[in-house]
Amino acid sequence: MLSVKMLDSRGKTLERAEVFSIYPTDMNHVPFNRNVSFRSMGEISLDCSQYPVMLNALVSIPGYGRTWVLADNCGEGYADGAQIDLVREGAVSRAWLVERELKKGGFIPSAKPPSLLNDAKTLIKLAETATAPMCHEYNMMALGAGLWAGEYLVIERAKAKIAGFAARKDFLFGCGGFSYPFADLPGAKEIYDSVFNYSTQPFYLGMVEREQGKPDYAQNDKLWEEFNKAGIKTKGHPLWWGFKDAGQPKWMVGAGYDEVKAAIEYVCRTRVPRYKGRVDMFDVINEAHDWANA
Repeated sequence: MLSVKMLDSRGKTLERAEVFSIYPTDMNHVPFNRNVSFRSMGEISLDCSQYPVMLNALVSIPGYGRTWVLADNCGEGYADGAQIDLVREGAVSRAWLVERELKKGGFIPSAKPPSLLNDAKTLIKLAETATAPMCHEYNMMALGAGLWAGEYLVIERAKAKIAGFAARKDFLFGCGGFSYPFADLPGAKEIYDSVFNYSTQPFYLGMVEREQGKPDYAQNDKLWEEFNKAGIKTKGHPLWWGFKDAGQPKWMVGAGYDEVKAAIEYVCRTRVPRYKGRVDMFDVINEAHDWANA
């Protein structure tokens, strides 16, 4: 059983949604069932099926925003019986992680990551001797500083790594272009064309084939023609999506496994050959998670 304090910068209980967001994972970030009970304002008991654990919660941090906070006891996890101040432990864990990443080297960071890390560590120290509510404010400020230190660190490392590679002339960069060429938005097409050399066009089954056996390719034909004139490559998205309505038209609702399997094969064998030489690639499946079994 873990005892977890979930307090904001004033020492008050975090928002209800933030308190209820907490969940434990094993040391490989794999979540498991939680058993939460409330002991008092801002304090909960968390019964976990195994230990050590890491804790995750969605927290609003002043000056940073709402984000998932990880508390992992500096990579060691928490044992049964641990008493945890979530915000403080999140700040300590983040500072430890940023310091570890800085020591890896490989590039020369600006002054921002180490400076923000020092701020976080100083605030953590101040919180140790401060009384409420200042100790809670220091902990929250430390968490924010540590998060920003990590943001700057990974961005700067990425920029340094990218700068070490030659430009790829065949690199595709784009986004969805379902409304291309944006007739109702003057100037949008010109901006789009100046930035992107690739676009995604919609092949959702619920849009292309509302009536079984009668696909309507008019929208995709027109889209492809417009993209082709602009010299923009396209990707069809997707051949299969299990989500209701857009992914599954009414004629597929309630279909069994064999029927769905046959429909997927039919879609692949009709869409791909029809657009061969035009659409350069397809997403075979989109979002294969919980709603894939609509």
